[in-house]
Amino acid sequence: MLFLGHIGITALVVSMIYLPALGGVIGVLLPDVIDKGLFTLGYAPCSRFIAHSIFFFPVAGIVSYIITRNKKFALAVALGAFLHLLQDVHDDVPFLYPMKIYA
Repeated sequence: MLFLGHIGITALVVSMIYLPALGGVIGVLLPDVIDKGLFTLGYAPCSRFIAHSIFFFPVAGIVSYIITRNKKFALAVALGAFLHLLQDVHDDVPFLYPMKIYA
């Protein structure tokens, strides 16, 4: 999905359930920032790698909670990362990457 599509849809969904929209926007952008950054630096085989798996969004929520100590913000980050996967479902997304290798 396009950059603004990720942001707009996630901000709408997160704000509808009374979570911080900024947390959702940060969470929805994290998978692309991490994976495309690793790919650009030559550390990943493709631009959809470890942060585009279903194991990433709980980790993103836990790490954001450790940093901010704010449950609503951490939940918004985790939800944003999860919504990123749902919005990328039409592409070839490696949902179970560490457990299943995609060729």
